[in-house]
Amino acid sequence: MKNVLIGENLLPEVKPEESLLRREEFRVFSASSAEEALNILRSGKIDLMVVDLDMPRMGGDKLCSIVREEKACGRVFVILVCSGRKLDLLRCDRCGADSYLTRPLEPAAVFDKISHLLGVPRRKDRRVLVRIAVNGRFRSKPFFCGARDLSASGIRFEADKTLAKGDIITCSFFIPDGERIEAEGEVVRVVYGEAKAYNYGVRFTSLAPEAKTAIEEFVRRQTAEENALA
Repeated sequence: MKNVLIGENLLPEVKPEESLLRREEFRVFSASSAEEALNILRSGKIDLMVVDLDMPRMGGDKLCSIVREEKACGRVFVILVCSGRKLDLLRCDRCGADSYLTRPLEPAAVFDKISHLLGVPRRKDRRVLVRIAVNGRFRSKPFFCGARDLSASGIRFEADKTLAKGDIITCSFFIPDGERIEAEGEVVRVVYGEAKAYNYGVRFTSLAPEAKTAIEEFVRRQTAEENALA
């Protein structure tokens, strides 16, 4: 069992109840302030925490520094969430944080970071072949690419095409053993990946109710299969 502490203000973005953090090997705690988080951490039972760099009253970097100094907290992996500005990254580095995440947060990216630090293997991704039509500033011919981490709220895909944060795209794909889905979405995250490719996080902005239901059912089946293998 891995105990993960997440700042209460981050819960709407991390969505642990909808992500793989709901797997049986995780137990999620929350704290509304750095002081409350510190009290939980002093139990010595937390393996990793994800908190905001700019928590009220006591920043996440100050909290991290205290955790590093107090033996009662044990060895805790620390992930700080920040804006990505140079000064923020410097604060993350100086306090001894193990890693950082920049906004906007993508639940799948959060779990990737957590699973890497805790040595928890990722199970089979929810992968589909998706046709992308770009309606934004880098308009191009439609292209196909592999997408993963599909949910009713969005999708993540990798491509060597140049897109910009804020671009509006149209996604078209088939759910395995299911129907064709068409959805409009906005690029909310751009990360340079390997082999000259980019990882894009897309938030669906227009999705028919029946398509949402079909995706949720697909995710439910996948999750049930994962839990059966646990």
